Amino acid sequence: MRKYQFFFIAFVLLLMPFVSESALDQRHDAVVRAVEKTSPAVVNISTEIIVKRRFNPFFGFRDDSFFDDFFRDFFDMYGDNTYRKNALGSGVIINPKGVILTNYHVIERASKIFVTLIDGRKYEAELIGADPKSDIAVIKIIDSKKSFPYVKMGDSSDLLIGETVIAIGNPFGLSNTVTTGVVSAVGRSINTRDKGVFTDLIQTDASINPGNSGGALLNINGELIGINTAIFQNAQGIGFAIPINRAKRIVNDLLNYGKVRRSWIGIFVKDLDRKFRKLTKFPYDNGIIVGKVLNNSPASRAGIKPGDIIFRIDNAPVSNTAQYHQLMSTYTPGSRVKFTIFRDKEMTIIVKTSSIPLKLADKISDTILGIKVSSITYELAKRYNLYVGSGSGVVITNVRENSPAEKLGLEIGDVILQIEGKKLKDKKDYDSALFLIDTNGSVPILIIRGRTRYYASID
Repeated sequence: MRKYQFFFIAFVLLLMPFVSESALDQRHDAVVRAVEKTSPAVVNISTEIIVKRRFNPFFGFRDDSFFDDFFRDFFDMYGDNTYRKNALGSGVIINPKGVILTNYHVIERASKIFVTLIDGRKYEAELIGADPKSDIAVIKIIDSKKSFPYVKMGDSSDLLIGETVIAIGNPFGLSNTVTTGVVSAVGRSINTRDKGVFTDLIQTDASINPGNSGGALLNINGELIGINTAIFQNAQGIGFAIPINRAKRIVNDLLNYGKVRRSWIGIFVKDLDRKFRKLTKFPYDNGIIVGKVLNNSPASRAGIKPGDIIFRIDNAPVSNTAQYHQLMSTYTPGSRVKFTIFRDKEMTIIVKTSSIPLKLADKISDTILGIKVSSITYELAKRYNLYVGSGSGVVITNVRENSPAEKLGLEIGDVILQIEGKKLKDKKDYDSALFLIDTNGSVPILIIRGRTRYYASID
């Protein structure tokens, strides 16, 4: 009997390594393989920010830009106090030369950027370009002679609700933290308290915390499908990521041009009201109305007409004009964009975007507002007795008869400081702002006449 027991124990002992190896193989599932493949390319980003606190006689040292702007018009500042602070975030290496994709808010105002890899190697990085509107930035490791691990960019256009996703980042400075979850929704829009509206986001229940921002959102194959962004910090169990297809367009421009080239299709839009929805028998709650379509524009050539209701752009729903402009700002010239519209019935129209034709700005200014403007020069400041210098808006040099501007009482020599909340430095800013005007019935502008500032709305 003991003899058989001995052989049985020996057999079990011989079998154990194989059983153990088999169990290990079973645990080595798709998530583990994806993490092993990609985690070396997810980096920790630390920044050094130089902060200047201005001094005024009423409040002492402050960081509050509202009070700085208010008192700058009336009092001289009495010096400043400078200090350094540090911030942490994450990033993803997207090619072997050390190019890294991250969030803009991770490197915002950074005077120095440092990147730490999972193996502890630390490098200084430089900013290649950034797009604050999309919260995307591209940085590059300065020591470019080495070859770095990188993550392959995937496709975010065919995400499935409920499919498994993996988030890797550095929350609270904890290197390469992995969380998993599912795609909860796509095309989400989030209105943040301090950074405006973000649209067309991936929603996931994978934990995304401060420090995770800029990290990787991966599919089960280890492909990069999104850039995690911690913009909605009050939520529990809800995370958001910027779709990688949207990021690709922006990265392309940042790498090739150092900035994002804005696209244009040649329409002006306005919010959809209840009366128009009832009149057109439009069956949905969200949408915007096409107000004007410029002749020979990409939109007119594609077949979009005034009165069309746009309620979806690619996969993202469109609820208002602000959301429309934010979505369109992510497309670069030459993009093919699918518009889902309602004109008696639902239909789709493909529009190929072009560059913003700033040469049409004067025509649009005359059509919509009825004015001509110029950057402020010494000669114009002297001619119109202006109390502002160059870099402070544009001066009106002509007002067309019976135009919206004349009916409002605008005069030659008035200075426009803002259009629809956008601050203007010169005519270039003014020209760009014209292409973002909504035809909602009024265009709010900030005017200075002499020493008096006031807001007005041009109908």
